Amino acid sequence: MADGAVLLTEVPYARRFSVRTADPSAAGLPARIGETGGGPGFTVFCLGPDEWMQVGETDAPGAPAISVDISDREVAIAISGPGAVDVIAAGCPRDLRRFAPGRAVRTLYAGVDVILWRQAADRFEIHVWRSFAPFVRHRLETVARELALGL
Repeated sequence: MADGAVLLTEVPYARRFSVRTADPSAAGLPARIGETGGGPGFTVFCLGPDEWMQVGETDAPGAPAISVDISDREVAIAISGPGAVDVIAAGCPRDLRRFAPGRAVRTLYAGVDVILWRQAADRFEIHVWRSFAPFVRHRLETVARELALGL
C-alpha cells in the first residue's frame, strides 16, 4: 500500500524437507493439521494426517520418518504490515480472521497451491513452488496497489 501498510520481501533461502511418518509423536512432530513446531533455527508445519514440511537450517528428521529434500522446489514470500490480511484475503479462500498466528496450512492463493504460515497478526509467509513464485508475487503486489488506491 502507498502508506507502507504492506511490505513484500523474499525470504532468504532455507532448507526444506517433505516429511512422512505414521507416528508423529515418535518423530517429535506436531500432530494436528495446521499446528507448527520445531526448535532453534527450524519450523515444522503439519500439513496432513501423515505429511509435514520442515523449514530451516537443520538436518532432516531421522527415523521413524521418511524425508525428501525439497529445498530447491519452493521459495517463500513474506507479507507484513497492517494491510497484509487484506492482501492475502483477496486471493485466498480461508477465513483469515479465524486463522491464528502460529498456524500453517496448505491452501490456494489466486488458484495456486501454497502453504500459508501466519507468524503474527500482521505477518505471513507464503511458501510456493519456485515456478509459480513470480505470478504469486505479481498478484500480491497488484492487490496491494489496488487496495492502496481504493479500487
